[in-house]
Amino acid sequence: MAGATGGLPAEWIDPVGPWAARVLPVAAFFADAEFAALGRWVVTIKPDTATERIQVAVTRQGRAVSVPEVLVGVVEVCPTAEDNRVASEEAVRDGQIETLTGYLDGDTPVPLLQKGTAYRLKVRYDAVTHPASGPDTTEADKVQEFAFRTDAREPRRLDPWVLGTTPNDLERFVFWRDPLKVVFNDLAILQLFGAYGKQLRIELRAADGVPIPHQEVTALDPTDADFWSPYRDVLEGLIGAGYFPCTGSIDFPHHGTWTSGIELRPSMAYTLDVVLVPPNPAPTGAAANKPIVPLYRRSFSTSKFPDIAALVADLQGRTIRHRFLTSQLAGLPTSSDPVIPPATAPAIPTATATDQAIQAALVAAGEQALPAPETSGVVVYWAKRGGATTYSPHAILVDAAEPLWRKRDEPRLETVPGQSDPAYKRVVPGQAPGLEMIEQGTSGIARFVHSPSGTRTLAIVKDTYTPGAGASIRLAVRRPASTLYGLSAASVTLADLPFGAVAPWEEDT
Repeated sequence: MAGATGGLPAEWIDPVGPWAARVLPVAAFFADAEFAALGRWVVTIKPDTATERIQVAVTRQGRAVSVPEVLVGVVEVCPTAEDNRVASEEAVRDGQIETLTGYLDGDTPVPLLQKGTAYRLKVRYDAVTHPASGPDTTEADKVQEFAFRTDAREPRRLDPWVLGTTPNDLERFVFWRDPLKVVFNDLAILQLFGAYGKQLRIELRAADGVPIPHQEVTALDPTDADFWSPYRDVLEGLIGAGYFPCTGSIDFPHHGTWTSGIELRPSMAYTLDVVLVPPNPAPTGAAANKPIVPLYRRSFSTSKFPDIAALVADLQGRTIRHRFLTSQLAGLPTSSDPVIPPATAPAIPTATATDQAIQAALVAAGEQALPAPETSGVVVYWAKRGGATTYSPHAILVDAAEPLWRKRDEPRLETVPGQSDPAYKRVVPGQAPGLEMIEQGTSGIARFVHSPSGTRTLAIVKDTYTPGAGASIRLAVRRPASTLYGLSAASVTLADLPFGAVAPWEEDT
């Protein structure tokens, strides 16, 4: 060794100390005159992946030298092709992660296929068979391939992308101050049509011909989703199981809601159309004789009342009448409406009976034939219970000028029938209560029976209900909340009916 540096040029010495491990410039090593006389051997070593150490044996020459007898330089070679491959794979991986997280977070724009393009899809899966008897069998690593081509033009109908509208199609008596909304599956519907060079426009037309400004659909409001696609369910399950640690946290998906900024007018019929901008050329030739189907259309008519409160106020302005029946009502249905799923069904059993069935039950109990409920009114019926000599409140008849019972279209998630997997579900058209009568704060009603139109209602009083000082039954009209349409719950008291120990005409005697 020569001096403190061991005879090596100063620029080769690591600041940590002499002979410390460092990367030496290869060109400088071979060009230095001090080592020009050394033999140069280039050896390529491809160690096994389990290799931890490489030793070099040197045979001593028996002569004194001022520099090491052997200098070992290591060059780790990475071909340009390998560097390009790594960069390409990292770009693909980052793109896949970005695509996956973007889809899960509901970002826009979302990844879309190219229009008018052929694709092949390969699916690899394990098939598990559950026989009626005996053990399950598994067929591993099965592969199926599918081929398809994307459409070269935009969708002909918008219906598959619409979850619901408020008001419903062909709905009558829509409160004219209620919001007009269209709810799409997700926020990407505008991007989908934009890929074909199209925009969506809402055209609302009134029956009286008064022009209404068109409304361009340029943005949608996010609405929390109650359910989403099976593909998303699978991805969330894989993320929960730890298969995609790079995705991080994800947001809940959203539907996309368009809300009209135009206030409707009372007692008016409307048609709502969703059209394309720019429009497609008019068909020619044989196609010119075929009917043109709108991209999307809804028709409805408005109420004479602006909201629930105004409808209830019309009822409250009527005199409450009391009448007696010679017997209790019989023959009315008791089962709940099968259209409404149990999760959203009213707390009090509710059934539907025809106007004829309701009138027949009243006439059989001693009431005279009633006219159709064209105007609002409330009648309290009293009847004698079995073995009693005095009258007790038995039923409350509510006639309204417009329906107090309404349904709104809302899709629902159900388990696919005829199979054993409870996780195998589908989205189907459904209905939920849009307006209903309830008992509010009291417990005297056994069940409700209303006509199909929803304008006539019988609230049947419990046989165990005991009238007396301070006893009452409070009825209200409620609009249940809706996550899909962004509607909060609202209720308005219809009538607070106090009941004494005896019927009103018995008090006079």
